[in-house]
Amino acid sequence: MNLTEYFTDKIERRLSFYEERSRLIDARYAAQIERRVRRLKADDVLANFFRNTVNPRRIEAEIDDIRTLLQAGSVIDADRSLERLQTNLEFVENHLRHPIFTLGLKQTAALDRRREGANAKSRAAAAPKHRRWLVLAETAWRSRRSLSVEACARYVIANCKEKDRAAPKTIADVIRNRKPKKAGGPS
Repeated sequence: MNLTEYFTDKIERRLSFYEERSRLIDARYAAQIERRVRRLKADDVLANFFRNTVNPRRIEAEIDDIRTLLQAGSVIDADRSLERLQTNLEFVENHLRHPIFTLGLKQTAALDRRREGANAKSRAAAAPKHRRWLVLAETAWRSRRSLSVEACARYVIANCKEKDRAAPKTIADVIRNRKPKKAGGPS
């Protein structure tokens, strides 16, 4: 999984969280917003901000816009838009008695950290095996530069120790970036 896929997945998880939470907006929650808005008597701009921020249709529209950015490959813009949505919702929720959007954020963040830690451990455990595969692949490509990545992966499987064997696709994914480029071709 490359960095773009990682952040796209992370953003998609956050969007799903907000999408799920926006469905929980009911009459009781809307009444909380209206009570808060009435206390803001003189500030119509802030009152409208509160109403618009937690409007389920508006939240869904913003989520759709962020997903459109993700599909277009604009992960950075999608992340900025998600950050803006999250900040606005948190601002409103900090003024309410029974927040529904900030509920579970700590747990989600803790799970994200644990997942990242587990992935780092897995990568560290696989690193020695990957280094051995790379050495075998580079040896194969030194003698036959025309070998495809898949053919080289099969060569690695045939020449590595039994405990280092893996699926050809896994080995191909690891060695793919080390394939020598053709002279004069795109780099």
